[in-house]
Amino acid sequence: ELTYRGFNGVSGYVSHVFQSVEWSGGRALSNSPENITRMGLSVPVWGDVTVSAFGIHETARLTLWETETDPFTLVNLTLSTRQWLDPLSLSITLKNLLDEEYALPAGWEVPLTAVPQDGRSFRVSLGVAF
Repeated sequence: ELTYRGFNGVSGYVSHVFQSVEWSGGRALSNSPENITRMGLSVPVWGDVTVSAFGIHETARLTLWETETDPFTLVNLTLSTRQWLDPLSLSITLKNLLDEEYALPAGWEVPLTAVPQDGRSFRVSLGVAF
């Protein structure tokens, strides 16, 4: 993992994980991507307002039925402020900005090979600091 914190409030990171997970008999473990890459960048744009972007890429995952899900890349974008109206903070996030279609392996309790995940979504969060 590499992390950057600039004197001007700009920060960012990039990380990569490689894993090879197997059962004791050498059989691959389901729901375990071999590669996961994450990166993020946060930039102050005006006063206490920050724009942040986060991305993740995961390789295919083995399902319980020994098929594979497709690899996917997700990008989220957030506009936030720590003290919007003191003591309130506000965060607006656009998740899955590129509207990526992807699925994650299902468990035994679900009658599917893989469960489709949400497309693009919007979230507003309001916080109170005491």
